[in-house]
Amino acid sequence: MRWKIKNFAFCEQQQTLVTKQNSVRLEPMVCELLAYFCRHQNQTVNKEQLFNDVWHGRCVSDNTISKLI
Repeated sequence: MRWKIKNFAFCEQQQTLVTKQNSVRLEPMVCELLAYFCRHQNQTVNKEQLFNDVWHGRCVSDNTISKLI
């Protein structure tokens, strides 16, 4: 899926964030997290939802989530 975020184009499949001048390949978890936020626009998302929906219940610390955000 592709999303437009201000002056950026985010391609989930290619895991890239693109501007007119630059293209950056995202780390897999950063890509998953950004895609999750794109799919849940204008919604308040809590850490428990992120644990369940992005990390699929894997054991990660609050710091891990905060760092990626």
